[in-house]
Amino acid sequence: MSPQIGKPQLEMNRKSFESTPDEDKLTANRSIELEPEIENQIIETEQEFPERGIPGNKLGPVIGVDDAGITSTGEVGSSIRFWAGAPYSERDTAPFRVDKDGNLIATSVQITFVDEQLFSSSGTWTKPAAGTLCRVVVVGGGGGGGSGRDANAATTREGGSGGGGGAYIEKIFRLDDLSATESVTVGAGGSGGAGVSGSVGNAGSAGGSSSFGSFLSAYGGGGGDDFGAASKSGGGGGGTGGVGQVSQNAADSLGGSPATTAGLAGSGGEGAGGVNADAGKSAEYGGGAGGGFATGAAAKEGGGAINGAGGGGAGGRYNNAGADGGKSNNFGAGGGGAAGGVGAAGTNGAAGGGVTAGAGGGGGGSGFGDPSAGNDGGDGGAPGGGGGGGGAGTNSTSGAGGDGGAGQVRCYTW
Repeated sequence: MSPQIGKPQLEMNRKSFESTPDEDKLTANRSIELEPEIENQIIETEQEFPERGIPGNKLGPVIGVDDAGITSTGEVGSSIRFWAGAPYSERDTAPFRVDKDGNLIATSVQITFVDEQLFSSSGTWTKPAAGTLCRVVVVGGGGGGGSGRDANAATTREGGSGGGGGAYIEKIFRLDDLSATESVTVGAGGSGGAGVSGSVGNAGSAGGSSSFGSFLSAYGGGGGDDFGAASKSGGGGGGTGGVGQVSQNAADSLGGSPATTAGLAGSGGEGAGGVNADAGKSAEYGGGAGGGFATGAAAKEGGGAINGAGGGGAGGRYNNAGADGGKSNNFGAGGGGAAGGVGAAGTNGAAGGGVTAGAGGGGGGSGFGDPSAGNDGGDGGAPGGGGGGGGAGTNSTSGAGGDGGAGQVRCYTW
């Protein structure tokens, strides 16, 4: 039977504990003498917490505090055996507690890393001397946005579509399973399409792939493009198995592998697909797709991603604003770099931090008047944000597509 706070426990502690042959094969009587100050503390505790004289040991009252404790299996009405951060009466909801089956519940956990290595360019990870586990986060580069079209006032002038965001992948390794060094590759952001005079705009290039040794890879987003008067999709988001497809003429674009169908949102590691004449789709670990464009209509937003990077927004057609880029931690379109209004460039996407990827750049606004230059799309935020599309120009130059954000590799050891 477990000792209890109360007279029976006090008598046992003051006098003696007798072991019988049936219990432990010992026949000697063992006398336990307490120091006077400890005995007095037990007496004071006994008087302060008389209601605690029920089966179970409660550490808090014994040491004179009431925000932590231990209970025995004899405790009635609660499965909690250890708790901290709450009084005894609230032990079932304490912020730290362990139940009778050994399950640990902690609502506030702080881990102190013994080593952090952040790579914004390719290099070599070196195993630290201390630590047990290593969490590795890898993000691919964002695709560059397409530039807008420049033509005379009698010709339809459209903006470029946005580039797709880079994919995100992470894993926790046992430090013993990693080599003394591991190679790290950081994918570059795709270049935005250059502005043009008197012609259809240029495509942006795809973002590069990032990797940690042979263990993890995250691929880049596809580039945006411009197809003159035709509707278009944005660049597909990068996947954990392949690069997103470049913007398509009057068709949906395919997100990076393992995606298999164009124009759909990405689940798992699938990159999001770009949608003809509509906003980019969103993804889970893949990147969000760039924003598309419908002939004669407003530019469309870049898609977001729960973990991956956001796609860039499309650039504005003549006398129209661009569209916002997508962002990380958002399963929906927009919310990233702000669109440029008529006569204004798109805003760069915000950089990510911690475990958040970058946002897509906003699409650049068109010019107004004849002649007038289109405005540049915003750059994607690192890591992995897609570049915004450039705005249309008239008898001048079109806006350039924004560059995609570079990838990144982060390693946290504890």
